[in-house]
Amino acid sequence: MIGDRAGGLKSQTPAEVALRYGVHRAWVYQLKARYLAKGAAAFEPRSRRPKTSPRATPPATVELVLALREQLAEQGPGCRCGHDRLAPGAPPPPDHEY
Repeated sequence: MIGDRAGGLKSQTPAEVALRYGVHRAWVYQLKARYLAKGAAAFEPRSRRPKTSPRATPPATVELVLALREQLAEQGPGCRCGHDRLAPGAPPPPDHEY
């Protein structure tokens, strides 16, 4: 159990454990709840990836960009054609090179 592996943490209060390890008391409560729900698996590293991405680029736009990128790659480096097809009403590319 956690008390056996962690040097007697079972007999300490969450505040004592937090002080001992230099973490916030709320974090100790979160870990304790995870441990009670999942056992030792609660201490494995977890993904930090968000569950949703509400501002993600729509799939249709991603497909359009990838298709244009492939088309432009076939035409060689320095080609600027296709800019006007990316977004209707988009301004034309500048006439000068940087």
